[in-house]
Amino acid sequence: MNKQIIPNIFALDDLTFKRKHKILSFSDILHIDFMDGKFTKDKSLTLDKISLCLQRKKKYHLHLMAYNPIQYVDVISKINPKVVYIHIEAFLTNRSFERTIKVFQEKNIEVGVAINPNTDIREIFYYANKVKHFLIMSVVPGMEGQLFLDETYERVQELKSRFPFSVVAVDGGVNANNILNLSQNGADIMYIGSAISSKPNPLKEYENIVNQLEKTKTF
Repeated sequence: MNKQIIPNIFALDDLTFKRKHKILSFSDILHIDFMDGKFTKDKSLTLDKISLCLQRKKKYHLHLMAYNPIQYVDVISKINPKVVYIHIEAFLTNRSFERTIKVFQEKNIEVGVAINPNTDIREIFYYANKVKHFLIMSVVPGMEGQLFLDETYERVQELKSRFPFSVVAVDGGVNANNILNLSQNGADIMYIGSAISSKPNPLKEYENIVNQLEKTKTF
């Protein structure tokens, strides 16, 4: 697949969400973080409130940092994301995670498996024949503006080399300084938050990053 750089919305309140959604409106696809306040320390807007802020013509990717994600399946079905990432760490057993994946898939929702930096990358290998999308966190989830963890490169490379037809995404601390290495190590989708949204001109920063990858023919 073609490499994708997708802006990310991380927001703890309604005003921040609407502001970021507006300044990132140049992108046809946006990645949205949802936090339940249990899986992570902080809590985001509810999915019901998030759904009211979205535009029907735009495409969305959704990252659930939450326990018991089945409880959100109906509202997520209304949001109709292109993919929804669910954390492997939110489950005690593979069987319970498999049941959750099946429930989402029965609602025609594309499911991806997300994994935290401190979880062995081999734990998601089990799901390679059940889902196509994987999200490798390059920071500890739950807070914006963290430093990128360099061990992410090796994790991306290991997953992509073992399962070359999977779609590998990376989220957390992604910016102009590491995006080329991520692409070269096999990342297909790179979600970028504050490195774009905190800039005076988010569109210009986004275009600069895209141009970097285009010049190296890795985009």
